[in-house]
Amino acid sequence: MSAKDRAFSRQDREALQEMIEEGFEKVTPAMKSREKRLQLVEQTIPTSLLRSASYAMLRMVSKLDQPFFYETYETLSVAYSAYVKLIDNPANANKIAPELRKVFEETLGSLVEGGFMTWEELLRHSKDHS
Repeated sequence: MSAKDRAFSRQDREALQEMIEEGFEKVTPAMKSREKRLQLVEQTIPTSLLRSASYAMLRMVSKLDQPFFYETYETLSVAYSAYVKLIDNPANANKIAPELRKVFEETLGSLVEGGFMTWEELLRHSKDHS
């Protein structure tokens, strides 16, 4: 999804949230339900966690010839892909989002425990610098 598409999607969601708050009749129960599930995903898997995972993946690229880093990179990559699919279709978000968060946290934890990086480093790179 391009930056333009993401910005448009974000604007659509903001408009929908306003419409829900104001009780517009054209907002269907399905639209309300989807928005509620998307909010659950965003609360369960914060963007700071996604930024930390992305940073860790960038750091691991030069070490993908080592099995541990390859498997860790693959785990984060699959989790990130599942997150994107969940945002596109948030069905079962209440079950999937907590599991994805657990995968992200445990995988990043294994990198910290292995001495590859620190929680402080991940926290520093999890902040929004846009």
